Amino acid sequence: MVNRWLLAFFADTFRRTRSLWLTCIEHILFGQFIFTIGLGEYFRPASGRRTALASLDEILNMNKRRFFSWEQLRLGLVSGCIALLGTTVSFAATEESLTFVSGGSRITISLDPQLSQKPEEVVRWVQTAADAVTNYYHHYPVPTVLISVAPRRGQAANSGTEYEGRRIVIHLDPGATAEDLSRDWMLTHEMFHLGFPSLPRKYHYLEEGLSDYLEPLARARIGKLSERRVWQDFVDGLPQGLPKPGDGGLDGTRSWGRTYWGGCLFWLLADVDIREKTNNTRSLDDAIRAIVSAGGTGDADWSLERVISVGDGATGTNSIRRIHDWLGPKPVDPHLEELWTKLGVVRREGKVTFDETAPQAAIRRSMTAKVQASDLLRSSGP
Repeated sequence: MVNRWLLAFFADTFRRTRSLWLTCIEHILFGQFIFTIGLGEYFRPASGRRTALASLDEILNMNKRRFFSWEQLRLGLVSGCIALLGTTVSFAATEESLTFVSGGSRITISLDPQLSQKPEEVVRWVQTAADAVTNYYHHYPVPTVLISVAPRRGQAANSGTEYEGRRIVIHLDPGATAEDLSRDWMLTHEMFHLGFPSLPRKYHYLEEGLSDYLEPLARARIGKLSERRVWQDFVDGLPQGLPKPGDGGLDGTRSWGRTYWGGCLFWLLADVDIREKTNNTRSLDDAIRAIVSAGGTGDADWSLERVISVGDGATGTNSIRRIHDWLGPKPVDPHLEELWTKLGVVRREGKVTFDETAPQAAIRRSMTAKVQASDLLRSSGP
């Protein structure tokens, strides 16, 4: 009976559209998207996060411009329900979940049965990333999180996405080894999204840039990355965040380099500014921890003004506001070479060395110094 109904459904689709396969694929993908919104999930494009309601409203507005017909929407919804239900049922029957506690928070790992890695290797990888984040905040930023791990070809860890402070989906290449996972940065990056609020799309570079900036520092502080490697990556990568001819300021940028590396540069400059103004007694760490304490986690929507107010208030400076006023509205060359000289970062023949006599060498060292939080706790869970 079901098979007969499905045949009738696709026959109807064929009669109503020009191309059977292309149309069916379009309906399934589009239907899954609409169905997911109906369940209350959130759609997060590369340019920023938007709530389900806003996304659905945008889709309805698209229909007014005749991007798709209501008949396509009906067919898409049904096709999406079938595809999503089948996927959910088949996965739920065989998935494996493991739980541990880090920094007082419950972290559940959902393992796709098709993963080629051993469960203990995946758990060790997740625990290491959680340790770095817990050590940074002095607790894990959210009380619970589900981390879904599935196979996908690419880098050792690839295609990671954080969803509204509740869930992280990330993939592992089938050939990724335990050693590959020990060098991974992506999961730590996604976990830092749990500890910062969602901002208007215009300021998306602050979200991605913060995760890019904090990830290597946090890994260095638990001994998983060397100080030299941290600064080598900054020296090599940050020029990609500089404005090119025709670029505006960081506010509203949609380019990959400006979003990720430009955002990383923003927070590096803010951190150095805070440390200079407070004789290295305060740092960006204080600002970000205060934002989390005020409820600014991945499930919250904040304005830029609130981020600045809470962050600068925690350090007693105006550093975040000043750096935004400098880099946000218009393209600016921040003179990276002068920054490296001040911090004692020296590049010779492509390799980074350090000048410990530089004016702010102590600031540079403190940014990656190993410091274990007293409440860094980890235990198994049921």
